[in-house]
Amino acid sequence: MNGEQLVMLLMEHGIGVHRSTPDLFEIDEDALLTGEGK
Repeated sequence: MNGEQLVMLLMEHGIGVHRSTPDLFEIDEDALLTGEGK
């Protein structure tokens, strides 16, 4: 599961995503960059 999938899963279940969306996108970018190396 990558960062984007995690964000979508949290949004589907309505787990307080909307207030911290910018932080999640920053984490998502870092996770994607790290994940591509695996």
